[in-house]
Amino acid sequence: YRKLVTRPLPVAGGLAAAIVLGTALFGRLVLKILYGVEFADYYVEFLIIALAASVQLFSSTWGYALTSARRFGLQVKLTAITCTATTAAAFALIPWWDITGAALSVLVGSAVTALVFFAAVRAVANAPMPVPDPAVGDSDQQPATAATTDYAE
Repeated sequence: YRKLVTRPLPVAGGLAAAIVLGTALFGRLVLKILYGVEFADYYVEFLIIALAASVQLFSSTWGYALTSARRFGLQVKLTAITCTATTAAAFALIPWWDITGAALSVLVGSAVTALVFFAAVRAVANAPMPVPDPAVGDSDQQPATAATTDYAE
C-alpha cells in the first residue's frame, strides 16, 4: 500500500512544478492570447489558481490511494470538509479582495484537501486493512468479488 501511495508522488511533484513554472513564465502571455489584453491584469490570480491546481495533484494521488483501500465513505466525509473550507474561505476573502479573494479561496480549499487526504492516507496506512464482510453493509467495506473469493468446489 505504501508503495502504491508513494510511487506517483514524484510525477505529481514534477507536473506541479511544471504548472507553476510555466504559469510564472508564460501566464501573462497565455492570458493575452486566449482572453485578451484586459485579462493579462489577472496574472497574479492565474498564478494562484495554478498553485492550487498543483496542490490538487497531490490530493488526487492520495484520493486514489484511499479508493484502492476501499475507504469510499471516508472520502465523502473528507470532500464535505474541503467543500466547507472552500466556501468559508470564499465568504471571508471575496468581500475584501474580490477576484484575488476568490483565487485565494480556491488555494485554501486545495490546501485543506491536501491536508485531510494526506492525514487519512497516513491513518489508513498505519491501520489494518478491513476484511470485507457483506453482512456489515458499511460503505467503507465492500463485499468480496469473484476475483477475490476462492471457489474451490
